[in-house]
Formats: sequence, C-alpha cells, structure tokens
Amino acid sequence: HARLGRDATQSLHHRVLRAALCDHNDPLTCASSPKPLTYRATTYAVNLSVLALSLPVGASMMAMSLMGREDLGVGGRVLAVTGTFLGLNSAGYPNPFLTLLG
Repeated sequence: HARLGRDATQSLHHRVLRAALCDHNDPLTCASSPKPLTYRATTYAVNLSVLALSLPVGASMMAMSLMGREDLGVGGRVLAVTGTFLGLNSAGYPNPFLTLLG
C-alpha cells in the first residue's frame, strides 16, 4: 500500500513537470496534441532517408513513426549517426558496429 502512494506521487510529479514544459499553444512541443501535416511529412522523409541507408535502422524508425511516436529530432540524429558510420566504412575504417547497420 505504501508503494502505491509513492507511485501516485511520482506520477503526479511527472504530470506537473510535463505540463510545465509543454507549451500548449505550440503543437510541436506538446506530446498530446496532433502534429501538423508538414512536420509529419518531413519526419517520414527523414525516416525514408534512413531506410535507404540502412534497412534495419530505417525499418525501426518507420515502425516508431507508424505507431504515432514520430519525432524529427530523433530521426535527424539517427540519420547523422547512420551516415557517419557508413561514411567511415566507405573510407576504410573498420568498426564492429557497422555489421549491425546492414
């Protein structure tokens, strides 16, 4: 019973923190509001770019987007890291993590 009280307090704390950080007038910063079509299209374009570079990584990014968890920041970072690893591989630098990229 004491654990339930602590979890409820943490949940309340997280809701208060989320409400403080969320600008309810800006749909891009508020997770509960629907994203504009241009934002979603851009996110899908970045994810398709990742998919063209690396099938396993791009497929996981597209799966996240299809589940409604699209985020342009995450897609951009994944694109940068994937491109960096593939560029290093093309330059001849051996890296054991490159086998994971396909």
